[in-house]
Amino acid sequence: SKNYMKIISSLSHCNSAICTQLWTGHSPLNQHLFHIKCMESLVCPNCSSLVVEMVRHFVLECPQYHHKYHAHFTYPFKHKAELLTHILSHPDPLKHLFRYINATKCF
Repeated sequence: SKNYMKIISSLSHCNSAICTQLWTGHSPLNQHLFHIKCMESLVCPNCSSLVVEMVRHFVLECPQYHHKYHAHFTYPFKHKAELLTHILSHPDPLKHLFRYINATKCF
């Protein structure tokens, strides 16, 4: 979309690549790695239940990163922090997302 291209053009190459990976689901998370036959399982390695490690789980739900998520999202964006589309579509939440990803060391 036009808005997406505007946001991407203002990011560094590294951050625009991460943002595109998150939007498309072609990320270094097990759901995609399993799909391209680079992993034997699509399950999140941090969760005891059989939860698929996908973008939504990584950003919003994984208990392994719960404290990091709340440090980067709950206070600045209380009302919209659970909307992944909002986070990926607006410059301010994206800044927090990149800090969160850096803190998790997953990308």
